[in-house]
Formats: sequence, structure tokens, C-alpha cells
Amino acid sequence: MVKRRENRIDPISHEDQSRNHDEASDQARSERPAPLFSERERQIMRLYNPATGKCDLTEEEATKREACDQAVSEELQRRRQERLTAWEAGVGLDKEAKHALGKLNAPAAWFLIVDRATTALELNPEGSQQLAEEMNLFDQPDDPLQLHDFEDLREVVVGMNPVRGINHFHYINPQANLQAVDKMKPLEVLRGVLLIFTKSDLWAATHGD
Repeated sequence: MVKRRENRIDPISHEDQSRNHDEASDQARSERPAPLFSERERQIMRLYNPATGKCDLTEEEATKREACDQAVSEELQRRRQERLTAWEAGVGLDKEAKHALGKLNAPAAWFLIVDRATTALELNPEGSQQLAEEMNLFDQPDDPLQLHDFEDLREVVVGMNPVRGINHFHYINPQANLQAVDKMKPLEVLRGVLLIFTKSDLWAATHGD
């Protein structure tokens, strides 16, 4: 008679459990990305004095500088918000454009449009140039901007009032999903921007005002 050997699972001892836990913790720590700066390096930067080129600031001076930097950052944010509010009040968002935006605000949407368009210029210069030539971007005698190159274009779109930019973009690109600009191909967004300056009667009528 052949005796069967029963399958048996030995219980895990407390020491084994502890060892497994430590190994898992070590592995998790090893997989975490290392911090950009060590604590010592952060402290050195905190005490760095640009006037002397040395890390000779006192704790009190470093704390005052941090408070000053925070105050400046908050003031810049406040002024930016005031500017955006003034833009919206001064121009007024087109009703259809506002509906197309949904919960997205005009400055955020215009930022995405500008970002995608400039990405096309940077990553696909050949395709961008071909698009500009096909649309005669740099040969618009009636356009007061008189764009000569992509640097001119970049300067115009980056400095444009975002509410006005959205109004113009949606007017000539009514089919574009303004809530999903980040999912559109950069060259497709660039084409939509170029249409403002080459095909839009609204742009021609307002001269980009």
C-alpha cells in the first residue's frame, strides 16, 4: 500500500512575518524616486546669501526672506487674478463660446490652445511651415499685424487677451471641442489658430482689437 503524503502548509513564524515585512518595506523604499535635494542641500540653499555668495544667512534672516518670497508670490497671484477679471469684464465672452467652454474658464482654455500650437511649432517645424504656406499666413496684406515669421505669431498669441482669443478661436473653429483641447493634435490646434489670421471675417472686421 502506498501511503499518501498529505499537503501541509506550515504556519509562518512571527520572525518570518517580521522579516517579510522588513523586506517589503525596503523594496518599497527603493522604488520611490529619490528626492531632488537632500535635507542638508535644502538647508544650504535656504541659508545662501546672494550678496556674499556664501551660506551665511542667520535663521532669522532666512525666515524673513521666505516670508518675503511668499508675500511676493501671493501679490503676483492677486494681480494676475485682477487682470483676468478685468479682461473678462472688458471684453465679454461670446455666449456660444461660453457654452462650448462648459466649466472651463477662458484663460485656462486659451493657455491650452497656445501651448498646443507652440508645441506644434517646436516639435513639427516642417509641418508648421507647410501649413503656414498653404494658408498664406505671411502674405496677408490686409492684416494690420503683418506677421513675418512664427516668432511674430508666438508673440501675438501669447500676449492676446485670453477671452478675446477664445472668442476668435471658437468663431472660426465652431466644431472644435474647447473642453478637450489637450487631447487634440498640436498641428490641428495650430491650424485652428492660423485660421483666425487668415480666414476669419471677425478678425478682419475687428483687426484683432
